[in-house]
This record gives sequence, C-alpha cells and structure tokens, in this order.
Amino acid sequence: IRRAVCAAPRNVVRGCSVRMDVGDKKHEPEQKSVLQVISKHAKEVVQRSIMAAAVLATVMLLAGASPSEAASGGGRVGGSNFRSAPVAPRSAPAPQYSAPPPVVVAPTPYFSPFSPFGGGMFFSPMILPMGGGGGFFSLILFAAFAAFLVQSIQSRAVDAEIEDAFDPRVQLTTVKIGMLATAEELKRDLERMGRGADTSTSRGLHSVLQETVLALVRNPDYWVFGSSSGCRTDRMSSIEDAFESASMAERVKLREETLSNINSVQRSAVESTAGESGGIPSEYIVVSVIVAAAGDSLSEVPSQLNSAEDLRRALMALGSVSADSLQAVEIIWAPQGKGESLSRAEMLLDHPELRAL
Repeated sequence: IRRAVCAAPRNVVRGCSVRMDVGDKKHEPEQKSVLQVISKHAKEVVQRSIMAAAVLATVMLLAGASPSEAASGGGRVGGSNFRSAPVAPRSAPAPQYSAPPPVVVAPTPYFSPFSPFGGGMFFSPMILPMGGGGGFFSLILFAAFAAFLVQSIQSRAVDAEIEDAFDPRVQLTTVKIGMLATAEELKRDLERMGRGADTSTSRGLHSVLQETVLALVRNPDYWVFGSSSGCRTDRMSSIEDAFESASMAERVKLREETLSNINSVQRSAVESTAGESGGIPSEYIVVSVIVAAAGDSLSEVPSQLNSAEDLRRALMALGSVSADSLQAVEIIWAPQGKGESLSRAEMLLDHPELRAL
C-alpha cells in the first residue's frame, strides 16, 4: 500500500490526506473511493512483481538447462573384446548307406499278405520287390525312415551347439550415478585410471571395471541419483551393436571428450576452467558404466534403482563379472575438467531417466 501511495498522483494523495483528516460523515463516500484507488494500485504492483519474478526464474532455468551451456567435456575409458561371430558351418550331410536290392516304390494303397502286422490294406508306399519277401523290405523301409528321423534330430542339436559356440548369448546393462560434485577425489581417481589403464586386453578392461566399481562403492555419501537399463540378453552379434549404440548415446551428450582411452588409443584435450553458471548452483557429476558380459552375472542388476541399496546391488553385480566373461566395458563421466560440475537442470536434461535415491 505504501508503494501504491507513492506511485499515485500527488493530488490524489494530498486529497486523501486532507479528506481522511476531516471527520465529517458526508465525505465518507469520497474516502472509500480513494481507498479503492490505492488498493487497485497496490494489487497491480504486487501482480507485476510476481510476474517479473516468474519470468526471471524461467529465463535463469532455461539458461542453465541449455545444452550449449553444458559441461565443456567428459572422460571416457574402456574398450571391447567382442570376437567377430563367423557364420556357423553347415552341418555335415547325412551318411549315405548302401542301397538294398532294387525296389520300385509307388504311393498307392495295396494289400500285402506278407506284412508283419498280419496283412491287410495299407495307404503307404508300396514296395514291389525285385527279389525276396515283401515283409523283409517293409522292415528295411521302416528302418530307413527311423534312421532319417534320428539324423534330423541330431543335426538340429549340432546346429544349436555350433551357434552357441560361434555366436553365444551375451548380457548388456547400463548403470548411471548422479553424484555430488564435491566428490573431487573420485574424479581424480577416474582421470588417473583413464590415463594409465591398459584397455587393449581382457585383463586390462577387467581391471578398469573393478577399479571403477570400487571407487563408486567406497563413496556412498555422494550418491544422489541413479538409473539402470536392466539386463538385456541376446546373441553376441546383436549385443555388440547394442553396446555401440549405448556408448554413442552417452557420448553425444558431451561437447567434447577431454580425456579418452579406448582400446589403448589415448586422446586428450586442453582442460577448460570452470565457467560461470549464470547464478544457478552447479553441484553434480554423472558417471555411466556400460558393461557386456557372457554368462548370467548381470542378471542380478535391478531393472530400476529406487534406493541406495538398489544401486549397491547393481554395482556389486558389475563387480562380480569375471575377466573371462567380460566382453566390453566403457566408463563415461561428465564433466571431466577440474572444478567443473553440472546443475540439476543440466543433469536431468541430459539424463532424464535418473531417479532420486
């Protein structure tokens, strides 16, 4: 009201002060009119202030969530040992047996007095032997059919075993953690590992996975958000494509890869310093772990993370993957630069699947 009075014309305020000092009842309608004017001005001032504050907050939020203002870069370490799945060789043809005495086969009904089933009319291939008894050649036909059936079943079993050997079933999962940016020690550990890891061998990749899991499990106080893609099981040829797609989906969220060590091919860019966040607090880093492994060790990864205990179970499942069964792993974290971090809006814009733990 005080602001409205100050904003009102001087003659209105002067008239208000004069008339309010006069106690004559005949001026009460005029006093009420002046109060209504003041009240109207006060409401307009309050509404404009609220609208201005809302517009300012929206602009700041959009500015903080703009992809162009995301972290300058991220780190990436890992590799794959997928062996290309060759085409399974065709099963060996069925062995050829020496033919019995020549016979003529005609698919018509016939009466065979020599049938082992006591004779009668049969609707089956008719065997007209060129020599010998009809019952004997019927037994030969039955034995040949049985041999063909057994051979077909065995051939299918062999084909399945060959497919499992050349293109086995593999599991794939992605686990993400949104952590407080105060976990600078964790970022240094990831950077040190990224620069010195041997990512060209299965043992080296297994060491990368183990060290990452240990570093994350040892810092539960920094866990804030988490997500899991669950466990997908498919043939190796399909999982290899899915792994590359999952890796690319995370890489496109980075403006640049300031540190990269993939299959022992290392690249690094000049680290940028932490920039201004436009007044919005920057307080998070995101670590993504993509793992492909043979066997069923990844089956223990929860399909959804709702608590810190679920995240711990997921990390322990990743850590239980053996070196022999590990097919591929990538660790991607952002931002990577010293002192850099993501605001909540930036983090959820790039990773909307993250859930509060």
